[in-house]
Amino acid sequence: MKTSARIRATDAQIKALAAKGEAAAKEPHATAVRFNSDRGRYEIELSTGGAFAVPRSALKALPASASREALRGVRLMPAGFSLWWDALDTGYHIEDLEALALGAAAAARMLGRRGGRQ
Repeated sequence: MKTSARIRATDAQIKALAAKGEAAAKEPHATAVRFNSDRGRYEIELSTGGAFAVPRSALKALPASASREALRGVRLMPAGFSLWWDALDTGYHIEDLEALALGAAAAARMLGRRGGRQ
């Protein structure tokens, strides 16, 4: 006979997780993504009101043989910090996509500034 497992959390653990979630929600994150097949790129909208695009060819984890349907099957993960393609079993973090969109030199400058602030 199988028994159900119970997960127990203290009030302090619940409050800590809720605070962590609220803090993460304030961080800039993606709010929408779509594959523009005419332009061959992914267009990502951000919670800041900005947006950027990344050429599909820059995403080396996506196989060249991937169908349009598989490429359109991208989904934004719930927290908005990554994209995932179920059919291709792969994903990317939004920060990595921003770096690809900016180019290597600009991304290095951005990461250097970010590292200096922390």
